[in-house]
This record gives sequence, C-alpha cells and structure tokens, in this order.
Amino acid sequence: MMSLQTKLERIRLAFELADVLHENNVSVYHYWRPGTERRYVIWEEDGEMSSLEADNHKGEQSISGTVDFYTLTEFDTMFDEIQNILNGIEGLWWSYDGTQFEEETNYIHHTWRWGLL
Repeated sequence: MMSLQTKLERIRLAFELADVLHENNVSVYHYWRPGTERRYVIWEEDGEMSSLEADNHKGEQSISGTVDFYTLTEFDTMFDEIQNILNGIEGLWWSYDGTQFEEETNYIHHTWRWGLL
C-alpha cells in the first residue's frame, strides 16, 4: 500500500512546482494562510474516501480533500490554471465544487473537491 504521505506529496509538489502560480504571485499553502497575499491557494486533505480491506488489514486507501483559491479579481485567469494543475496530478480525480463571494473580506472563493487513489 502506498503511504498517505507519498500520495500527498503528489499534490504538494504539483502546486509548489507550478511555474504559472509563481509567475503570477499566487502563494500556495497546506491547511491555512499565514500571510496577507491578495491571491492564494490552500489545499488540504479531509478524510478517507474508500479503502480495500484484506486479511483484516487495510490493503489500499484513497483520500479526499479540497483546493481553495482566493482572489479579489473577478474572472481571474488562475481559475483555469488551477484546473490544469489538477489535471496533471497522476491518480487524482477532481470536480469543481463552486464559488462564493465572502462579504467580510471581499474575496472570491473557488473550491475544488479531489480524491486520490
């Protein structure tokens, strides 16, 4: 069984190595944002989707999580770039979960749900 850490490394590396995010000053964080950037991505795992049990042991495990993109720009071009990054992660399925406007901060908040086998 592939370790959970190894699976999460795929997501971390895909976002950390994405030149398009760096070139456009989009910061990427795991769980929370310590800074005050105007555009940023937060990704996190949030649980197990399914597993395969064999001989009273977990033989395989798939996990799920979210990617959230916060921006002050309507129709931000990074929306499509984030979807391209998600498409490039081996073994990952994803779906666009929705957008909301956060009145307290004026951020436009886009969310994608993902699963990794």
